[in-house]
Amino acid sequence: MVVVSTSHGVYDGTALDLRDTTVAAADLLAAIRGESPTSLDVTCSSPTPPHDVLGHVSLDDAIPSRRALLAAAARSRGHTAPQRPAYDASLRKLRELEVPTVDVATARKRVADAGAEEAQLRERMATLRGRLQARRETDAETASVTTDLTDTAARLSEVETERIAAEQALDRQERRAADAREVRQRRLELEDRVANLERRMRASLAERISSVFDEERDSLGSLDALGSVEFDGADADVSVTSDDLLSQLVAVRVADLAAPVVVSASVFTDARSAARSLDASVILL
Repeated sequence: MVVVSTSHGVYDGTALDLRDTTVAAADLLAAIRGESPTSLDVTCSSPTPPHDVLGHVSLDDAIPSRRALLAAAARSRGHTAPQRPAYDASLRKLRELEVPTVDVATARKRVADAGAEEAQLRERMATLRGRLQARRETDAETASVTTDLTDTAARLSEVETERIAAEQALDRQERRAADAREVRQRRLELEDRVANLERRMRASLAERISSVFDEERDSLGSLDALGSVEFDGADADVSVTSDDLLSQLVAVRVADLAAPVVVSASVFTDARSAARSLDASVILL
């Protein structure tokens, strides 16, 4: 039993027709899946993960591949792929693997800045020493130059210390950068492994119910409504064919979905025929 409370009224049953309302498919799906607060109140069985793939029949969204549809249907029927343990382990490692943030550029700039100031101060020191020597040779006053020389020497000592510290920090950052590159490479390898295992899982799951899918496809292939679907009215950026739509409908039919399926494509004349054809609770939009 499904109960949908809207501003237009309350609808209940296993075959609901909301085509005369302004309810949006996105809001209805969010309410069914409990994803975000909406103005709708939907009471139904909790959806399982395959509902994300099979829960919406629409011409405005790209329909998943046949393999992805079959894999989702197989999962809904309790099938698991032999690659699942390896996939879960690899995915867990991938999520735990964080590439450290390294700022080598800033560390290099600090070294360069300290080095430039140190060079300027050394040049200043040489100039002051020459000036002091010249004053001594002419018995001129040397106090101000001596003070300036002392202050410059003190600042030079500070800058030398800063430059050494900056070089040490740069060395640490460069070592961290090397470590980060290794981690990044490891992450790429794990991403490839996860993607490969995911493809193998889909193939394995799809194979489990391919024969059932083909049988049901033959029975649904004669669905009269498919001939009247306006594919030209679909989103211009989404390519959907009658074969794509039929595959999605068959996948929904062979799946075991607890939560209702939202059908916003004009395939069925009424909600009851949709529920019978899909063997599922249905909400027409």
